[in-house]
Amino acid sequence: MTLSRTRYRGLPKTHLGHVLTALACNVARTADWIAEPTRPPRRAPSHFRALCAAPS
Repeated sequence: MTLSRTRYRGLPKTHLGHVLTALACNVARTADWIAEPTRPPRRAPSHFRALCAAPS
């Protein structure tokens, strides 16, 4: 299902539907961009690194 599917073509109602769909997409993209963490999460240490850090 597409967001921009309307029953009539070339009518002001259809144009308004397209504008509102584009606005909703842009708001969702902006919200995702703002919520994105500033740096990627750290990976868990590898098994080798954990062995090297373990007390002997």
